[in-house]
Amino acid sequence: VSGLSSRVNSQTEKESKREACHVLETMTSSRSASAAEKKLSWQEWALMATIPFVMMMSAYERQAMAGLLPLLKDTFSLSDTEAASIKSFAAVARGFTFASMWLLGDFLPKKIAFILFMIFWIVLSVGAVLASSEQFWLFVLCHSLASGSAEVFSILATVLQAEHFNGKYLAWAISANSVGESIATLVAAPVNAMFVNSNSGWRLGMAIGPLLVIPFLLLSAIFLRHSKPPSMPHPIALIQNSISIFRIPSFIILAVSSSLSMLYHLNLMFFWPSIRLDATQVYPDVFIGISYPVINTHFLRHLCRNASSNILSAFPDSAAQIATTRTSADLCRHSYSTDVQLHP
Repeated sequence: VSGLSSRVNSQTEKESKREACHVLETMTSSRSASAAEKKLSWQEWALMATIPFVMMMSAYERQAMAGLLPLLKDTFSLSDTEAASIKSFAAVARGFTFASMWLLGDFLPKKIAFILFMIFWIVLSVGAVLASSEQFWLFVLCHSLASGSAEVFSILATVLQAEHFNGKYLAWAISANSVGESIATLVAAPVNAMFVNSNSGWRLGMAIGPLLVIPFLLLSAIFLRHSKPPSMPHPIALIQNSISIFRIPSFIILAVSSSLSMLYHLNLMFFWPSIRLDATQVYPDVFIGISYPVINTHFLRHLCRNASSNILSAFPDSAAQIATTRTSADLCRHSYSTDVQLHP
């Protein structure tokens, strides 16, 4: 009896070990299969490159407006107040669009809205470019509506990436958005400065971004998946759910501080290229003959160096450093040692 029981126990142990090995093999195979499934197809790789490029061109169009402002003022014969109204109306349109997306963004068909508002942005941007010198307010209207449309697909871009990618691929996609916007900021300044320096017109500089997006619009329509949005709740419940986040005090402080900082930054960057252009025209000797595009590129490089740790070694350094030193020294010498009246 004891021998029989020991045989039974050993056989039971063997069966349990065999079952455990089978379970481990099943888990390993399922993990390898899931890992294989996580590999992106070529369509998903194309989509990962498409959305960041759209974001990059949208950022380029925003930077082009600031860099080409001197040419806009000459074309439309604008005062400083009228020039500021371009940014003001665009900011109002963006704020209204952001509030609408905050309330209704969850209930929009994301793929359709992304493509539709991208089409609006392209058409309205081209309409603004085609406005004649006597149609300033038509230009302002088209540009403001285009800015609002760009705000919609900029918000939806990250949401669509979260629906199509997971894990490290989602991190790559979101990082690509930031990289694309940084590249647009770096490229826009010297390119727009060359337009201003050659006085070749602002229309081409404003139309570059929207026109280059057209092929990627078609790719987005092909590769984006359509997801059915949830049903729309009662309007009162919708408003209550939207404003419930303001019950968090830390969120209110963060939102207010971020909004004020962004407002200051946007307004500063809007007029900053014009200020540099005026300085080079009023005091050309101070800049020892250095062209406006080189000076504009140098100022942008210092801005990016203070904002991040990126190394921008592709731009000239020595001449621009001399120009910066001569600028401060000569301006102080003119203002305190002579009777030369500086322009306000």
